[in-house]
Amino acid sequence: MEIITGRERRRQWSDEDKLRILEEASDPRLSAAAIYAREGVEIARSTMADWVGRTAALMEPLVAAVRAHVFAGTRLHGDDTPVPVLDPGRGRTKQGRLWTYVRDERPWASAAPPAVCYLYSGDRRGVHPQTHLKAFRGVLHADGYAGFKHLYRGLHLTTRALSSRRPVGPMPGASSSN
Repeated sequence: MEIITGRERRRQWSDEDKLRILEEASDPRLSAAAIYAREGVEIARSTMADWVGRTAALMEPLVAAVRAHVFAGTRLHGDDTPVPVLDPGRGRTKQGRLWTYVRDERPWASAAPPAVCYLYSGDRRGVHPQTHLKAFRGVLHADGYAGFKHLYRGLHLTTRALSSRRPVGPMPGASSSN
């Protein structure tokens, strides 16, 4: 197997090298800086962190456009998922939340492309979906999470709880016989 490295030379990789590279690729704890250093390219972690920050700033207009497209829909699927987050100074992780809002109107014959918007919060308080969905007007498909209840009281959302959590009867127009 030949690979062109950062030094623009060809190198023949031994089986041991290939195994080590596969192990590194499967272990997220190994940093990219160490991989570059192995090839003789020294890049400080602070430089790579700066690259990530600059890339995030450059991506912001795209993120904003996707978010606007998702929340401009008339039907959203909303949910939250726990994610482990580093907790500096405590030597462990804490639980954050990744809020997911999906726009997919293809079942209703819409030509709008499907898209998803992910928003992070450090906890599961109901204020987060209330803030995310403040300007949304339409149908929200969500589970029975109590954090959504204030949105329903505002009467600008219609909802159907997931039948696996809270049966609400047949959908309008559904046949009553199985």
